[in-house]
Amino acid sequence: MNDTDKKILQLLQTNADIPISELSKKINLSPSPCWLRISKLYKQGYIKKKIAVIDRQKVNLSTVAFVQIKTSQHNMAWAKKFDEFYKKLTNKIDLSDVTTSFAMEEIKQTSALPLNYI
Repeated sequence: MNDTDKKILQLLQTNADIPISELSKKINLSPSPCWLRISKLYKQGYIKKKIAVIDRQKVNLSTVAFVQIKTSQHNMAWAKKFDEFYKKLTNKIDLSDVTTSFAMEEIKQTSALPLNYI
């Protein structure tokens, strides 16, 4: 992993649909070596997949809520029950406290990871 690879990762986190020709210009490589580096990053597991970030307002998901759950149990049986709770949102498990907070506005939305640790 060198600085060029990090720059590729940084740019792809911002826009994974960037054409190779444009990406290669931004990192001062020709398109073929740029494509080979991207392919290598996939093979090495640095890039797992491309995804689409959906505008939650457009799909009628305007409210963001944060739910905090406290439990006195931390075992596989509880975790299995929690998975059921999470999927069905029922009251089938023992909870000592549930708190929900609502976001008043979105300040920043990103999926980009910091790359200064590699």
